[in-house]
Amino acid sequence: MNHATKKRFGALLATAALLLSTSALAAPKLTVEISVTKDSVVTENGQPVTKKVAAKEGFPGDLLTYSLAYKNSGDANAVGALIVDPIPKGTAYMAGSATKADAEVNFSIDGGKTYGAEPITFEALDEKGNKVTKTATPEMYTHVRWKLTKPVPAGGSGILEFKVKVL
Repeated sequence: MNHATKKRFGALLATAALLLSTSALAAPKLTVEISVTKDSVVTENGQPVTKKVAAKEGFPGDLLTYSLAYKNSGDANAVGALIVDPIPKGTAYMAGSATKADAEVNFSIDGGKTYGAEPITFEALDEKGNKVTKTATPEMYTHVRWKLTKPVPAGGSGILEFKVKVL
């Protein structure tokens, strides 16, 4: 190889290395913003109208909707993203209320250590000390977890929701 060829070859390698390192830096950046709303009946033109309003507080019996707005502000697809939200203490998950669009939904009854699809079963001892399998009630759920089944492209976003009842 003559000197000019070595220079061009070196420049090509440097360019290839730069391209590789640039693509290696491309990464997703998924952020989640949580909001809580509740239905409120207001009067408009003398008629009662139900509207969603920001929930600053909850009282026993109130139904609250938790919305998790996610966005990929990175420069690569977010693939197989997991979004987890604890169910607030003093509330009970409302069965079937977690959105399932483009996501697998699982629940935990042990503080987020393990997850399963509904119906969640667990082992317990009966009154005679025998192991029995029981089905968890939605009030026992401690966390909701979504695994997004479709990639979230750079700049892409979506909303996941679930409802709880204030105890």
